[in-house]
Amino acid sequence: MLEPLKSPLYRSGVMSAYHRVRNKSHVTVVAFHRVLSTRDSRWAHADSQWTVSSQFFEECLDFFSSHYNVISTSDLVGLCSIASKRVERPLLITFDDGWADVCDYALPALRRRSLPATVFVVAGEVDGYEPWQDTIRRVWRREQLRFERFPWLRDYEIGGTRERLQQQPPRELTEWIQWLSGINTDQRTALLQRLREELCDATPKQMMSREQLLWVSTSGCQVGSHGLTHTSIPSSPTPWEELAGSRRKLATILETDGDAGPAFFAFPNGQCDDAALRMAASAGYREVFTSEPCLNILPPGCSRPLILGRISISSGPLSDKNGTLRPELLALWLFSRPARSIPWPEDSQRCA
Repeated sequence: MLEPLKSPLYRSGVMSAYHRVRNKSHVTVVAFHRVLSTRDSRWAHADSQWTVSSQFFEECLDFFSSHYNVISTSDLVGLCSIASKRVERPLLITFDDGWADVCDYALPALRRRSLPATVFVVAGEVDGYEPWQDTIRRVWRREQLRFERFPWLRDYEIGGTRERLQQQPPRELTEWIQWLSGINTDQRTALLQRLREELCDATPKQMMSREQLLWVSTSGCQVGSHGLTHTSIPSSPTPWEELAGSRRKLATILETDGDAGPAFFAFPNGQCDDAALRMAASAGYREVFTSEPCLNILPPGCSRPLILGRISISSGPLSDKNGTLRPELLALWLFSRPARSIPWPEDSQRCA
């Protein structure tokens, strides 16, 4: 019903005026995953839900520069200071997982515009192939992931799950991911390697190398953790290792002083609970990010880590048939999101 009005409302400046007033102090955090040229050989095999074209990404950057003040992750804590001068309409650009193509296409585009960003890296996948969920999703899309195709799985002994697998084998994609989330890293790695071998899956390494990650950290971008293995923290059998272990590993890779590592954490799949939030604070993170698609109201004088929601950017609902960004759709996607301050579980009044 509103479709005919979207473009005129945007061109008239009404939507922009609404945004300038309504979101003056709200922090918008956007999340990308992969950025590829449509001429890149990797484009044909990338998951369209989590991949945008380099052209679309650059159009997004132009939109952000027109309507926001782009800030870094480190700037967020400063914005909580009562004495600080508030930045109007602040926006933070983030990337999940640590795909190598971010170095190839996204970072050069950011540098041309002198815009900061934060890359949340799966520490255990540096120099690796891809997050394990992406392997499962890709095999699933090819209709190759069928329990009956791998009879050896019925006798696979993982933490006493043999009987359950025989009685209730995973059938849906969500069931496969849930099952594999609950086993330890070494067992899951060995199982996935056997699946790849039997399926003759020759996917090349697609994640950032150590050298690329070092380059990212010295190129105007900040590095945060996205876990050790990209496993949901509430589902992981080793949540502390996902949080603290990934921080230590990234500290080693980035050659930082001591073993402190990054102070920013994005929950894999955006999934967290009260225990995960408290554990993240104990691990030393001062900002944690969920996938709640909201604008963020920063509380004054934060004494605990900030919890911020992020809005995922996908080209599907925001572009025309040629893949070109429709700015009026991106404006609607971002400007009218609910704004809230996400409290820590034991102090629900903290950010009221």
